[in-house]
Amino acid sequence: MTRHWLMRSSVLVAVVLVAGVGTRAAQRADPALRTRLQVLTDAFSLDKDQKNEVKILMDGAYKAAAPLRADLTKTRLALAQAVIDNKSEADVAAATKAYAAASTAMAALEMKTLAQILATLKPEQKDAGLQEAFYMMRAALQGEKKWDETPDKITY
Repeated sequence: MTRHWLMRSSVLVAVVLVAGVGTRAAQRADPALRTRLQVLTDAFSLDKDQKNEVKILMDGAYKAAAPLRADLTKTRLALAQAVIDNKSEADVAAATKAYAAASTAMAALEMKTLAQILATLKPEQKDAGLQEAFYMMRAALQGEKKWDETPDKITY
């Protein structure tokens, strides 16, 4: 019984912590928010042709991410509901596994897209903005707003 409660508590804490990350990041952010395309342009010092190529790649990735966004929402809600409804350990584990699979699929698309962007760059451009682009990609395809609209809050 104690182990069962501990597992449920851990899952609930994890869900709450993940939800709070975006709020803390927004509080630290510069109030003058940039679009993600501006972030990538600045980070990698993109020229006009590279900027257009990045926009095409990100537009395609955002479109491809639509079913993944829906699956992330559905599986996250199912996980939260399993914890709230005090479901069995097996039900919570199954919901956790489903959410992990959806999250993994989204991360794979994000990293594949970043690799495609890096392939368009000159060697000296890659190192300069890699860290900022890496963190930005985590949220770029997941939001309800299109990837190149200025976000309401920064979650990267």
